[in-house]
Amino acid sequence: MISAEELSRYQAKKAIWEEQTKSIREQIAGLLAPKKEALRKEYFDKYPVEIQALLVKPGSERNPLEWQMAHKAQPYLVFDDETVAKSLRGEEKARYQALLGGVK
Repeated sequence: MISAEELSRYQAKKAIWEEQTKSIREQIAGLLAPKKEALRKEYFDKYPVEIQALLVKPGSERNPLEWQMAHKAQPYLVFDDETVAKSLRGEEKARYQALLGGVK
């Protein structure tokens, strides 16, 4: 457990870091977004039509079983940056690595 003072210092440092790296983080997100969408579509298309339908159904209309199925599918439809970055090649990979160096 940390003290309120330590938490306050951390939050202040994090806010400064976020402001300084905002542009770079946005560029990274823009670079990875098409790859993430392609991976998501690839996995989504592998599901049976019934599962695809419940995944696009608004949450307010899902029954408990549909919610369970949707939650079970989420790990296969949401990708972190590191996973997606492994699929980058050539110039995209070099740009990603250069941008990543500016975030640290």
